[in-house]
Amino acid sequence: MLADEIRAGKIRAVLNLGGHLVTAFPDANVLVPALRSLDVLATIEIIRNDTTALSTHVLPTKDQLERADVTLWDFLIPRVAAQHTPAIVDPVGDRRSTWWVLAELGRRLGYELAETSGEQATDAARLRTMAAGARCTFDELAAAGWIEKGYDLPARWVEEHLDRLGGWRLAPQLLVDQLATLDKPAPLVLVPRRQTRHLNSQLDFLGEVVEVIIHPHDAITAGIVDGQTVVVRSAQGEMVGVAKVDASMRAGAVSVPHGHQGANVNLLTCKDDIDQLTGMAHYSGIPVTLHAVPIGG
Repeated sequence: MLADEIRAGKIRAVLNLGGHLVTAFPDANVLVPALRSLDVLATIEIIRNDTTALSTHVLPTKDQLERADVTLWDFLIPRVAAQHTPAIVDPVGDRRSTWWVLAELGRRLGYELAETSGEQATDAARLRTMAAGARCTFDELAAAGWIEKGYDLPARWVEEHLDRLGGWRLAPQLLVDQLATLDKPAPLVLVPRRQTRHLNSQLDFLGEVVEVIIHPHDAITAGIVDGQTVVVRSAQGEMVGVAKVDASMRAGAVSVPHGHQGANVNLLTCKDDIDQLTGMAHYSGIPVTLHAVPIGG
């Protein structure tokens, strides 16, 4: 994991492309001191947060209203479509697009990634290059603002992919074997969730409350009432939230939202607790305990 590589001296510089490392990586208790020890932690970001506070360099880039953009297809969009939006306002100060910052860093390291000066050093030129393989040209999209295309059905690329796989594999043997080795869960385990008005580590200003959702049976066992301040504790650390007692929550599971700086769920996770198939740290199923904070305390 990142913290181990830094502490071993294998990594002395990190270029962080807008990720809030402190809330995104497991075991924040170990990660934060490791990030402080770096020779260089350069972060591309436009929002002040705990990660920029640790950074040796913060490279501010254009925000969503200062740059032209083209939407990427997303599985939530039920159509094959794209949208182009022009820049609405001029960038503040000397802010540049992220692609320009990366290309300029590359140029200074001896790599020509893209033009950083001249007629081709524009957002439109970069977007035109990205759209080269699309179903319409960039100029057509920019002129129309929105273009929608029909589905190609049957999709030949899907059929060819299935031919290579030998058919659908809904239960790969590796996953089946892993399920067979699972132990009985602890009495209480952590499960993470998103919130309506909070996206990853963004939108803190909307004031979404860090609600720890608990089944009524688990709340009674821990002596917790709805709306009470509660400490969620694991073998790694602890965080504080506000209890929400909800019968729709499964008994034995404690739901904690992720991405909050003042209530970082990654204080509960462990960088060494790894899923052997994916290599990812476990963010769910972690044994935890609940502790009520006395009302008024």
